[in-house]
Amino acid sequence: PDSLVQTFYMTRDGGATWNSNPATSTELLPHTGMVSFADEAHGFVWDGGKDLYATTNGSAEWSTRNPDLDLSGRLSQLEFVPGPTGNFSGWALTGPDDAGHTQLYGTQDGGLHWTVLVP
Repeated sequence: PDSLVQTFYMTRDGGATWNSNPATSTELLPHTGMVSFADEAHGFVWDGGKDLYATTNGSAEWSTRNPDLDLSGRLSQLEFVPGPTGNFSGWALTGPDDAGHTQLYGTQDGGLHWTVLVP
């Protein structure tokens, strides 16, 4: 797929002013997808496929992670929060399948290993 330049904006005054982070970002992400920032430095972008992208410096640089779960075409929601062991906990929710069922998955290691929580 073609790469897209994605710019993330940050506010430190409750939304009165916004700045792109980083201000001169030319970082390319190969996919668009669900975005979740656990805090101002740690963020994740995932389309549900084989690559999950993570930043530890507020989107200045991104690294690729290879999750053990493929939700291509099914990922509906993504959320990450700081975890108790320094890693990041996350949840991924799928959209309804043909039978109307959704699935909820969880991770405790920043998105590498996922477990089905609600089949």
